[in-house]
Amino acid sequence: MTRVARWLVVFVTIAAVVLGACSDEPGASPEADAPPAPRSSAAESPTQPPAEGTPPAPAPRGTGTQASTPPATPILEVEEIAPPDAGEFEDDLAALLDGVSELAASGTPGALCVYGPDAFPVVVGEYQGRAATVVAAGRHGHGRVVALGHEGFFQTSTLRSRDTGRLVTNALRWAAGPGSADPRIGIADDLGLYVWLSLDRHDVAKVSLTEGALDAFDVVVVVMTNQTESQVRELAEFVSSGGGLVLGGNGWGWADLNFGRRIATDFAGNRLLARLGMRWADAELTRTTTEGYAVAGPPGEMTHAGAALVALEDGSRPLSRPEIVQAQHSVSLTAGCLPPGGALAAQIRDSSPAVTRAAAPAATPGPAPVARATARPAPTPPPVGEVKEVTVSSSDRGELRITWSAAQPAPTDYRVMWAQQGANWPRPSDREGNVYTTSRSLTVTGLEPGARYNVAVRAREWDGSDTRSVRWGPWGPVAGTRINAAPLAPTGLTAAATHRGVVLEWDDPRDGSIRNYELVRGRHNSGAQTRLRIGSATTGYVDTDASPGTGYTYSLRAINGYGESAPSIPVNVTTLARIPGRDDLYEQISLPVHAASVRWYWDHELDPIREMTVDFTVHNNVHDWSSRNGYYLMLLHGRISDITFYFGFQNAITHPGAQRVKGVIFSRWDTRDLGNARVAPDGWSQSAGYEGDFIGVRRAYEWGAGRYRARIAPDGLEPDGEWYSVWITNRDTNETTWIGALKFPLTDGEGAMEAISYSTLELYGRPTRPIDTPEWYVTISAPLADGILPVRVLTFYPYDDTEGRAMLNSNSLFDAQEGIAHLRIGGTTERMTPTADHDLSP
Repeated sequence: MTRVARWLVVFVTIAAVVLGACSDEPGASPEADAPPAPRSSAAESPTQPPAEGTPPAPAPRGTGTQASTPPATPILEVEEIAPPDAGEFEDDLAALLDGVSELAASGTPGALCVYGPDAFPVVVGEYQGRAATVVAAGRHGHGRVVALGHEGFFQTSTLRSRDTGRLVTNALRWAAGPGSADPRIGIADDLGLYVWLSLDRHDVAKVSLTEGALDAFDVVVVVMTNQTESQVRELAEFVSSGGGLVLGGNGWGWADLNFGRRIATDFAGNRLLARLGMRWADAELTRTTTEGYAVAGPPGEMTHAGAALVALEDGSRPLSRPEIVQAQHSVSLTAGCLPPGGALAAQIRDSSPAVTRAAAPAATPGPAPVARATARPAPTPPPVGEVKEVTVSSSDRGELRITWSAAQPAPTDYRVMWAQQGANWPRPSDREGNVYTTSRSLTVTGLEPGARYNVAVRAREWDGSDTRSVRWGPWGPVAGTRINAAPLAPTGLTAAATHRGVVLEWDDPRDGSIRNYELVRGRHNSGAQTRLRIGSATTGYVDTDASPGTGYTYSLRAINGYGESAPSIPVNVTTLARIPGRDDLYEQISLPVHAASVRWYWDHELDPIREMTVDFTVHNNVHDWSSRNGYYLMLLHGRISDITFYFGFQNAITHPGAQRVKGVIFSRWDTRDLGNARVAPDGWSQSAGYEGDFIGVRRAYEWGAGRYRARIAPDGLEPDGEWYSVWITNRDTNETTWIGALKFPLTDGEGAMEAISYSTLELYGRPTRPIDTPEWYVTISAPLADGILPVRVLTFYPYDDTEGRAMLNSNSLFDAQEGIAHLRIGGTTERMTPTADHDLSP
């Protein structure tokens, strides 16, 4: 038999097993023990035990004989598994893959089966070492559909990675149909995609899956989970009448969360997609690049199960060995996606004999059989007992614990076999994945954390003479679990005593599963311990509750969804004593506080002022040191046409769909109308009323220690107001960044800026101790109003007279000779300069 023929026979066997078409073959040799890939979940068990000598086949989902709930109405399905017409979707693929060379993955996407003549693969990953679809598309009626193998493709962070955003944008435009360069997009779920599209100025809105609600849109984005029959019907009618759908879903994830239900018929996504000739599979995809999936052009022809089945069956052209293997893989995966006993499953089953005949070599006549004498048959040995219960668990990282029931009568020993779900079972002679033991429990270590493993056990009876004396009991039910992936113990823990508290830092473990950490603080010479839960995966923490002048020991554990790590190597530290005479540093104050401030006055004859510029220097970088507090360098605070405005640097701005970022804000009061705001391409706007009605524009800006210039000036006149923009120039690199624009009312036909402004270092957030804030030093040159210097400068501390809000670790000094204000705040800063008024008039 040729290699090609052998491969095709293997394929036919796999397909037959999946469809329940194979019968048991007695007398199989133990060394021929080559099972299919394990696929069952923790509570799965095969409905029929495999033949002696044959490992268990993949088990159907469900418990015992429990049947999944039948759907309310029949599923509309394509008529046959068939390939698309040659070249039919070339232009569609070109449009979908335009500008796409790599697709970033979020989590573990699942595979899609593509088998109908109106569907086609778009991007592929890997499943069991072969190509499998992660993005597919198709047509139904007059409409178009794109399906992605994970809802995480719609997250903001994923959209910004590689070419994912480009692919999703292409999908939205393609699904909307010809002539829809700027389609009306409906988002049916709370997705980062909504914010991402809004910031990119797309025509996007939220939509519900109710009757008639979809009609207002060209294309709708939906994450398929357990939508109702009426919702599935609304989506189907929308697309058949010419609408577009871009769908996200995770087949294996749905199957895990809906134990006992059939993904082929009960998953709403598959009830919808079946009419296009594609379905989500219960299969986890492997990435083809570090970030996700490489896109080198259209997927290969054999990734479409319809094309693969035709190519294997009719033999119209010779196939290379890789094509045969890929074709077998695509058809086998699709066989597992289809409802058993249906017409499409029968099409694959009925094609198996033809494929076998096409693959097998011509028969060669051999010698006539030789007659042999008939001997008395040997007595039949008693059957080997059956293992009826297998349980698995994983309590420690990389560990698998297995127990099973005793086989009766007691056997010589047991064969315990394990493999990752989606991989091949090991052969009996393999050292990895097999143990032969007389006990009824086993602990396996060193497995891949977070991976899913299946386990099978059966009894063995033999006298040790040779392999021909081996007799096997039937396989017990397959059991599976996910391997514990508790984090490794943190490394590099250090502790430094400061007046803020104990600053603790540790190495970045580069483990995305870690959710948070827990510090254990113990006093020297005392058994008392305190647990400090850190609510994020940050690699630093400041313990401000430690008592002054006290010795402590700290250790650290990392925590994820599986458990907590072993403790780190402990570190010792002795805290600093309180600073004598500075009790104010340790008493909590309410916020916000303008701690170090300066007010600038110009000659009122300059009114109205058209623009202002201010040069300033940040002398030390201030990171986002606290999740509860932040610093704001308010560069200019004034009035335009009697409307208050301010702008400046913040070290922690809340960014929609992302973490806090450094950036610049520019706000005005007396309106909530965002029609009065213009946003930078990567900026965003805000409208709120917690400080009175105001609007603002924000933009991420990675400022640090350095020299800068800020400018506010008119940027467009309209009948109802004048636009003012803010620009920031990095004077070290000479790069200017536009922050955004706000519209102000007119005074005598234009905007009018008052001849007074205000600068300050502000601490905002929740109540805190002044000592817990880092030291920050900024110098501000006297601003220029239409090129003119101020005539008076006042340095002061606005909240010193307000009980509970005086931040005395701040200092404001104006150097009249240099024309520079020195502002300091935080840490152990000492108040050196009282309030002072400087007359700069000639």
